[in-house]
Amino acid sequence: MRKKVLLIGLALVLALAVVGSAAVLAKPEKSAGATPFTGEGFVYVTEMPDPIYQGSTLRFTDERVEGYVACDWPDLALASFDSYHDSIVKVDKAGRANGTMHGTFTLITGAGILEGTFHARISGDLFTWQIIDEGVWKGTSGTGVFEGVKAWGSLSAELEWNDDLGTLAGPLTWDGKYISAKE
Repeated sequence: MRKKVLLIGLALVLALAVVGSAAVLAKPEKSAGATPFTGEGFVYVTEMPDPIYQGSTLRFTDERVEGYVACDWPDLALASFDSYHDSIVKVDKAGRANGTMHGTFTLITGAGILEGTFHARISGDLFTWQIIDEGVWKGTSGTGVFEGVKAWGSLSAELEWNDDLGTLAGPLTWDGKYISAKE
């Protein structure tokens, strides 16, 4: 399993080099005080502790999700993504899931680290392992080029069971706005 994840990670890094080059060349438009940006990536669950069952409600703590994101924000053109979150999910008899999550994220580039928090709604089907997460994020601290940056936005992930990885995985959309400390 670990070997598969490492091979997939290597493939993602190579793919990111191509995607990242295109993202660096794209220039986001400026708006009043904040610059909008869009980003896409790929994430997968790397740690999912056993849930705490409370009837039809499941509580997960310290679930870890990793991956990458490539944005048209030049400082965030290519970043590794790492997050931990807690969630509460209610599941009906048909396997439909609805719930919420909150957690922290870290985006790491060669130029610095952006950290923050996120809150999202969870929906999907636990019988077919198709899960959609949609929410908002906010940067809380940074190093390097992200020191003093204000950043916020929306996120969405469409996860499904991936036999090759042996876990939930799928595309991530990471959009937002930022105000650079240099401006």
